[in-house]
Amino acid sequence: MIGTNLTHTHTSDRNAARCAHLRWTALLATSLLALPFYYAQNVGIGTTNPAPSALLELHDTARGLLIPRLTTTQRNAIPNPEHALIIFNVDSFCFEIYDTATAQWYPVSCPRNCAPPVCNPTIVGPSFVTTGDTATFFIAGCPPVVQFRWRVPSGWTILSGQGTDTLRVIPDTTDGNISVQVCNICGCGKRTSTFVVADTCVAPANTITYTVSPTTFGFSPLPSPTCISLCDDCVSGAIPLPFPFYFFGNTYNSLYISSNGFITFLAGQPSGCCSGQCLPSSGNPNGLIAGYWEDLNPGAGGTICYQTIGNAPNRIFVVQFSNVPHFGGGNNVTFQIKLFECSMKIEVHCQNCPSDGGTHTQGIENPTGNAAYFLPGRNCTSFSLSNDAVLFQPQ
Repeated sequence: MIGTNLTHTHTSDRNAARCAHLRWTALLATSLLALPFYYAQNVGIGTTNPAPSALLELHDTARGLLIPRLTTTQRNAIPNPEHALIIFNVDSFCFEIYDTATAQWYPVSCPRNCAPPVCNPTIVGPSFVTTGDTATFFIAGCPPVVQFRWRVPSGWTILSGQGTDTLRVIPDTTDGNISVQVCNICGCGKRTSTFVVADTCVAPANTITYTVSPTTFGFSPLPSPTCISLCDDCVSGAIPLPFPFYFFGNTYNSLYISSNGFITFLAGQPSGCCSGQCLPSSGNPNGLIAGYWEDLNPGAGGTICYQTIGNAPNRIFVVQFSNVPHFGGGNNVTFQIKLFECSMKIEVHCQNCPSDGGTHTQGIENPTGNAAYFLPGRNCTSFSLSNDAVLFQPQ
């Protein structure tokens, strides 16, 4: 009898449990089915009056919201994390948020006793950059940190280095600020920026052809030049250029000055004694710009100087011969050879270039001596010039 009663009691309890389970299942299903109707509305849990500006409001005085807790390894294994995804990193003890623009996780709050980095970073890099070229910026003045958050002007392309202390970019035509924020697991310091000018011209690095034409004469004596001492039929050592110069498809960072009225970009070239060579010629010297090439003698008088004029990205490197006599004396020559940054154009300005009856040459020649450009009547012949200028424009 007792056993029967016990059996009956257990059966009743099981039935009651089944009924309760079915009721909760039905309630849950009804709630889930109703969710789509509330998709565009605000939802409250623990409140029947959620804030109008909140999509979801949680209200409870005894419980909290538990954010997913992941190790760094688990976090990094999340496939294709959404922008602004939040997790709690149990390794760093930080709340972290994901930024799809940089593909990086960033700490937003670190509850333990630590602080964002305190340093005054200096952004080291060029003040002027050329559109389409690669530019590099790096940070000085900060100890090792977790991340460096870089920003660049709109339209620039970040090649590498986001999150590190060295950034490589390709500038667009937009001027603007390069900025960086230094971060550790506890947060980020203030943002530091530097203004960079993007040069809108694109240097014709692969130019192998030129046009040649007269241009406006503009000879101005160099205000603070560096002068060199050259003997008769001598060539200077390498003179560094303030900017890379593209000449017949090659890039040069230095040049050499011949006492006989030309410059060359090639090392080991002869002085070109003792008259202007017919261009082009496979015989040395090659790779040259002739201002007024003949047998000149700076050892007997005059000066040969050079100077950079203007500011980047519009600098001009000028080589100036002033009152340099022909060999044997007299018929002093004054001219300038000008190399232009970015446009890579070349100009020769002759203030006073009198012939002594010998063979003179004015023009440009490529490094192999099989291509040259000059105005008619100025190639290995006797000619005089006064207040004259010629332009060699790369194409």
